[in-house]
Amino acid sequence: MTISLHLPPEVLATWPTPNYINPPTRGPGLEVVSILFSIVGLAVVATRIYSRLLITRAPGWDDFLIVVGLAFSIAASVMTTIGNKLYFSGRHIWDVPPSTFTPLRLNVWITEWLVVLAGTAIKISVLLFYRRLSVKFPRGFLIATWVGIVYMILYVLAFTLTLLLICRPTDSYWNSFTPNWAATHKFHCADQSVSIPSAVGLSVLGDFYTTILPLLLIYRLKLPLKQKLALYSLFALGFLACIFGVIRLVLLNKLLNDTFDFTWLLWEMWIWSVVELYVAIFAASAPALKPFLQRFLSISTNGIARISRQLHVDKGLPVPTFRFGSHSLSNMTGSSEADVESVGGANIGGERGVRGRGFWRDQGHRIIHHFHKRPSQGHQITSAHVTEQNSASAFHRPSSKPENWSSKVTTLDKPLPLPPTSKT
Repeated sequence: MTISLHLPPEVLATWPTPNYINPPTRGPGLEVVSILFSIVGLAVVATRIYSRLLITRAPGWDDFLIVVGLAFSIAASVMTTIGNKLYFSGRHIWDVPPSTFTPLRLNVWITEWLVVLAGTAIKISVLLFYRRLSVKFPRGFLIATWVGIVYMILYVLAFTLTLLLICRPTDSYWNSFTPNWAATHKFHCADQSVSIPSAVGLSVLGDFYTTILPLLLIYRLKLPLKQKLALYSLFALGFLACIFGVIRLVLLNKLLNDTFDFTWLLWEMWIWSVVELYVAIFAASAPALKPFLQRFLSISTNGIARISRQLHVDKGLPVPTFRFGSHSLSNMTGSSEADVESVGGANIGGERGVRGRGFWRDQGHRIIHHFHKRPSQGHQITSAHVTEQNSASAFHRPSSKPENWSSKVTTLDKPLPLPPTSKT
């Protein structure tokens, strides 16, 4: 067994001469990963909270816990960066000054706490999110979510006891690497080669449980294959976190059992720990980002349509048609269906209750009927005004009317039916 930084003399005899000035290192990869993922994670969670508070107006405990998980994840990222920069976790163990062993060990102990607390908060957040969706789900699924929540609570309690009791007194976990302290104090540390990897293994088991649970439910739902595949892809992002957790477990087992180069391998294990946490945050937040993306894309699409239309009007070109769909307008124009050649329109803005404008042309492009619309109940739109305009001047500014320009404004009181929409 490799007992962290307590090394036998025969191993020390095989090490090269220490290089404390310009030693080989792992490089800045850990800092880059920690900073980059922290920024992206903060942006994702901020967008999620914005969506829940201001768009859907339905915040929940899952949102609170994802914020807690993000806070612990950022703290863990900071601690791993400190360990790398100040206590040389990216060096070979023989190039690390012995004076840094004690603070490095304390840094590891605190970071282990933060990683466990972050992972637990994220997984419970995911399970609570499942319960928000479970109104129409079977009772067994509700019970399964509670089983997962209880499991994660018991896990974090067990890991807490492990970290607190693995060394007695607790501070001997790091102070035992200070020679003067070790010579004047009695302490005992248990074997870490089994307890710590076992605790991490239980965390990975929780990752798989949290990820597989909704997939089993989706499999039983009577949905079109396309919708099922979309749901599978949405929730299956959690498998990436599971894979990274397995990699971390393998590295931890090697670190505690197969190598004395503790600090060199610790750097790599911290990278996978950080990536696992943030990928779990991304997977947990993906479903909650849908309302924000829908609004953003809607606003962007409508804005592009308005700009495109205005550019065509300014240049005297035909305005592109944004079609409502194939349907008859004879019930609102008084003309036969064959007389209507094309229909177009665009919404103004992306908010609920938005107004829009549209037009339809007769088959010969002789008359263009412009109208304004607004939503109403029963999947209908009510037209406020209809303007008939001769097509010869259809794309000119009102301020530059040609001689053959003519218009007629009509107010329609009856509702205009919206085009049929396909349900997926």
